[in-house]
Amino acid sequence: MKIAQLGLAILISQASASAFCQAPTPMQDYNAFLVGNGWISADQASVADFFAPTDEVGTFAESLKKLSSQGVNGNDIKSAVAAYNKADYQSAHNGLKPLVEESAKTQLAELAKAFDGSPGEQWMPVKTLISGALNDLGDMYYYGYGYEGKRDYAKAFASYELASKYKNPDATFNAGVMLYAGRGTPKDKKRAKELLHFASEQGHSTAEEVLAIVERPLIPIPFLN
Repeated sequence: MKIAQLGLAILISQASASAFCQAPTPMQDYNAFLVGNGWISADQASVADFFAPTDEVGTFAESLKKLSSQGVNGNDIKSAVAAYNKADYQSAHNGLKPLVEESAKTQLAELAKAFDGSPGEQWMPVKTLISGALNDLGDMYYYGYGYEGKRDYAKAFASYELASKYKNPDATFNAGVMLYAGRGTPKDKKRAKELLHFASEQGHSTAEEVLAIVERPLIPIPFLN
């Protein structure tokens, strides 16, 4: 081999070794965590660099890491929601109840604020997963599904209210009605009307009808059965 060719081969070999040993970038670390814990799919991770700056991904990933430390992760939520959809309410309740434990509730509320400031479409599946799971959990507490047949209106309201922070129309509506009726929470008609307005703006089909009744206080409000 000529000296020039040998030198080029050595340089290529060194460059390849350097690339092979290079530490993962912050984005790669975040994506590995998000995919591994079921928050986003591998397809979403492959385009995360294009859709969002590293600091934005880092904000959400760090919040989700804190949730994982509280026993909450995307894989468990998806399994619990699947159980709920199959009417396996006991398994669904066991999988979702960590969402409303005090430490997780605080982190979820902070995460909702972060999501609220980011219009990035790539985060919608995460928001939808969390808000839908919280609304399902609220339904289980409200109706007593998978909870020894006992209704717990306070926990139902807490679940709905938290889901409403993620702009879930059903949860926003449910929280508003419970506030108006004082079920599971002290009555607050002003806040109830605000939530019902939000639910209507989010496309809830019944919210506008209920708002019309709320404005006429002598007519009893239809409530959840």
